[in-house]
Amino acid sequence: MEKIAIYGGTFDPIHKAHIEIVRRLSEKYDKVIVVPTTVRYYKKNKCMFSFDYRYEKAKEALKDFKNVEVSDIEREAPNDWRFLNTLRKLTSGKLMKSFDEFKYYVAIGSDSFQNFKTWYGWEDILKRADLVVFRRPGYEDNFPADIPYEYISDIDMNISSTQIRENLETYDFEDFMMDVGFSIDGNGKPLDFDSYEEMEA
Repeated sequence: MEKIAIYGGTFDPIHKAHIEIVRRLSEKYDKVIVVPTTVRYYKKNKCMFSFDYRYEKAKEALKDFKNVEVSDIEREAPNDWRFLNTLRKLTSGKLMKSFDEFKYYVAIGSDSFQNFKTWYGWEDILKRADLVVFRRPGYEDNFPADIPYEYISDIDMNISSTQIRENLETYDFEDFMMDVGFSIDGNGKPLDFDSYEEMEA
């Protein structure tokens, strides 16, 4: 049976905690599908780097993982798109082929798991995949008691894309590289501001 993990996020921008999570998933599962997402309804920020930019930088950051695929499945997703739609598209053909050949896992942070029951179609998500929950510092409890999950507790990187964006103007390049883990535009600059866009409300 092929075990496939799906790891979605805005990756706005991708950073070394994301890369570490992908590394752990790649060691545990036969295949990892990383999905840069469209803007979620729960995201408060209206500015973000373009989809193409986030997609290309995710591919660049993860290129050395042989069993990792970065998917552009949400490139043209409408505003009302939800993760369940993505999961259905990624799994429907294989599930119809055989439940015995493929097993799916959805990787999320412990902050997202606390609110998992607010996700659109969360029960349908659980019919298609099991949950793998990665610890995020400060979000170690108050998990849904009636949802089975595997907990990866030894991730201890307190870095967020939000913090990186909030410090864009003041980042020292060396500090930025310590958080992000690679040169995001490939030309010695931390980020390409030409790709920073005002998103629709």
